[in-house]
Amino acid sequence: MTKALRALLGTCGALAAFATTSAVAGAAPTPAGTVIQNTASITYQDVNGTSYSNSSNTVSTTVQNAPSLTVATNGAGSGGTGAQTVAPGQVVSDTYTLTNTGNNSGTFAVTGAASGVTGSGNDNGSAGTVQYVYNSTTYGSVASLNTALAGASVAPNAAVTITVQYTLSATPPNVPGDVTTALQGTVAYAAIGGAGAVTSAATTNTYDDTVRADARLDVQTTSSQNGVTGVITYTVNANNGSSSFATKALQGAQNLGFPAAGILITDKVPQFAGAPLAFANAPVLTTNAGNGYAGTSATMYYTTNATGASGWTLLGGGATPPAGTTFIAAFVQGASALSPHAGSSAGNVPAPQVTLTFAVVQPSGTGSGNPGSVIDVANAMAGNNSATEQIVGPGASAGSTDGNTASAGTAIVSMMGNSTPLAAPSGASNQTSNQALTSAVLYNGPVGAASAIGSYDGVVAVNVGNHFTAASFTSSNQAINSGTVPGTPVGNTTVAAVNGINVPNQLQNAGNTNDTYTIVANAPAGFTVQLFQDNGIGTPGSGTGGNGPGATPLGGASAGATSTASGIAVVSGGTLIYWAVYSAPAGTTYYTRYDGTITATGSGGSPPTATQHNELYSGFIVGTKTMTVTSSNCPAGSTPSAPAGTVCPGGTIQYTLDYRNIMKGPGAGATIPVSAQLFSKPGTLIVTEDGAAGTNNWATFSDGLLAPATDTTAGSTFTANAANSTAFTVTVGGAAYQLPPGASGQIVFSVRVK
Repeated sequence: MTKALRALLGTCGALAAFATTSAVAGAAPTPAGTVIQNTASITYQDVNGTSYSNSSNTVSTTVQNAPSLTVATNGAGSGGTGAQTVAPGQVVSDTYTLTNTGNNSGTFAVTGAASGVTGSGNDNGSAGTVQYVYNSTTYGSVASLNTALAGASVAPNAAVTITVQYTLSATPPNVPGDVTTALQGTVAYAAIGGAGAVTSAATTNTYDDTVRADARLDVQTTSSQNGVTGVITYTVNANNGSSSFATKALQGAQNLGFPAAGILITDKVPQFAGAPLAFANAPVLTTNAGNGYAGTSATMYYTTNATGASGWTLLGGGATPPAGTTFIAAFVQGASALSPHAGSSAGNVPAPQVTLTFAVVQPSGTGSGNPGSVIDVANAMAGNNSATEQIVGPGASAGSTDGNTASAGTAIVSMMGNSTPLAAPSGASNQTSNQALTSAVLYNGPVGAASAIGSYDGVVAVNVGNHFTAASFTSSNQAINSGTVPGTPVGNTTVAAVNGINVPNQLQNAGNTNDTYTIVANAPAGFTVQLFQDNGIGTPGSGTGGNGPGATPLGGASAGATSTASGIAVVSGGTLIYWAVYSAPAGTTYYTRYDGTITATGSGGSPPTATQHNELYSGFIVGTKTMTVTSSNCPAGSTPSAPAGTVCPGGTIQYTLDYRNIMKGPGAGATIPVSAQLFSKPGTLIVTEDGAAGTNNWATFSDGLLAPATDTTAGSTFTANAANSTAFTVTVGGAAYQLPPGASGQIVFSVRVK
């Protein structure tokens, strides 16, 4: 090779190498996994002018993963650190932006040990309560956040935001200081081509949140009750108990219909049975400049809206809110309406700046006299001293951004509806409880009609104390009436004791408060009684069947001439079915009414009492037979003449059977239900006339019925009731008939003596 040729080759090679290593300033990073190759091209001419083109060998290298990220704060601050001014009770959100500044798509991860909340201000300091918000989802731990981040690949130059969220304590409310949040992150690239997996170095940024002392609204509610009318008067006292900034007016109040920004002190009108109590008179609003009231005006408003979200109306002085009013409010205007005024605390306001007094009528109805049947918690809302004003008030919505917006209005509605006493961070009162004046009303009577009125014997006064439940019983021997006057039976006696005479009764607490009762049953002379619980199967008198006394005595009651059940609790408006189980001794006279009394007595200073009568009948359907000779057919002129009432062959005898229910009815004007009169059931009253049964012999000495027998009770059905019949039966009133107490009928038939 000539010298000229070697010189030419050296010059061309140097130019080619320079061209392959240059880079354009400011271009995006070369993606990881990119293979960079280099092959030199050589062209030359020889001395004869012939052109040549050659290639060198190829060398290559792979661009590796070069992960990097930035962590930026979204708040204004010096040196790249975020900063906010925050207030006690506020939910604080410090937002960070993580940007993938490397050369590959990757996934972010947060370093738990280097992230979270520290500081000397009103932070809760507990990592367990710090939350992380990413992609509109809240995560309670770094581990759960990283699980979500691991599933989202972030391209080069793309970014995500992560918010560190914590809640400032409201106790104590006026301790300034600093709270620092930190977020440390890494970005990891997966292996691609010849580039291995690499995780970046950790990058950290912080927020410095300055806690400012804030206004604190202390609220107290107290109540008093008129011992005669029952009217309940509530007094709501409010005060800015802080030693720092005065309260700010709420912009969001305007969204609820108030005319301007202002402080709201509200009370949800105490309710009973789901309805607000009516106002007894006009509310009164007072302010005290000596205690630091600096407002320009203080007025009262009310609304009938269920939540307080709308309908607020100015209440003129001396006016009484209308029926259905759900909220009443003291509305205080002024940029700094309540100056700092120490000496109060939540639920304790001895020297108020604002006082709202109102009175409501006492509740009425079932349970209204129970302790705590009506409760009251007052709430107050104002603005705080954050750089962006937030709402100070009780409950979860405290810390919401203030403004004449729907969201601010919703937050205020949530806070004024708070029912938790002394709810942090500020503005909730204590709870006061009241109830109606006690009205103890007790009924003790028949099942299904404990308050019925009656007269247990048809003679005593018809009232709620003389009502009764009647029941019957029988022994092993037949009841026989030896009396001859209808309605005045003369009975034989039982040959054996009769146990299990079960009588249901019902106690009703018709008062407005729960009560505990003592029930005392007194048996008729010679009888015993024991009180039992109901077995819970069916309802006595309902026809459902199965009901009866259970196996457990009522309130520890034992058997005897007197049985006492103690400690029987019945809620206001509630009832109790219980049973008196009697035993009658042998030798008890049939066709007799025996009176057992049961008296229930409540508790308290003036305990109510109520008495029920159990009327026990030893048989109650009585038959009395009478006879009339309608034609003696005795010979005229015989000496001596036939005795009166006798008959001769061919004479006619008329028999009358009087049947009647000797149970006493309830008396005029009474409301004793049929279910309380436990007499015969439908279809069971059957009368049999047999001329050859027992000592009967009219079948032998007559030709049977002269004509079919008759019954004075409509609907009675007869069997074998024809002329010349010597036996027949009568189903009185038909298969569905019941002979009521005091009712009677007569079956009449005639025979001719052979």
